[in-house]
Amino acid sequence: MNKKYLVAGIATMALGASVILPLAVSADDTVNTDTTFMQRLANKLGINVDNVETAFTETREEIHSERVVERETNISNALSNGTLTQRQADILNAIDDAMFSLRGVRSEEDREAFRDLSPEERRTQMETELVNALNNEGLNTTTEELESTREAARNADIMEGFKGRGMGRGMGL
Repeated sequence: MNKKYLVAGIATMALGASVILPLAVSADDTVNTDTTFMQRLANKLGINVDNVETAFTETREEIHSERVVERETNISNALSNGTLTQRQADILNAIDDAMFSLRGVRSEEDREAFRDLSPEERRTQMETELVNALNNEGLNTTTEELESTREAARNADIMEGFKGRGMGRGMGL
């Protein structure tokens, strides 16, 4: 098997594993864990860690780009056929950026407190943080409007482009 494809395949598996890591891990722990993981993977494959890191980064970026295109296409189609309003499309497009801005924001104390919450309490807190992030981006939305937009997206059958992007069942979609 071509070593390039092997590295890309393993990097893809590493990406999948990294998605499963809990959000509660501190940024320092994530960097150390990823570095150790990458080094161990490179050692097991008998290749340079830089090659593994490059393959991992390129694969992650490719997958992200594909998902962005899929999301934009789905939203555009729903706008064209009238199953979404422009306002709902704007909110759905902003959610990706808002979720990105929320990653790594919590202090260690906040992460500990978050881990102690029930699943419903976590969902409520994440939803509140998402609404606040959307409002910081100038969308001036509410929890009710966010839920209505989610419902419209489900009804428009466009949620496929949001899977694995922090917007699945954990966010109530």
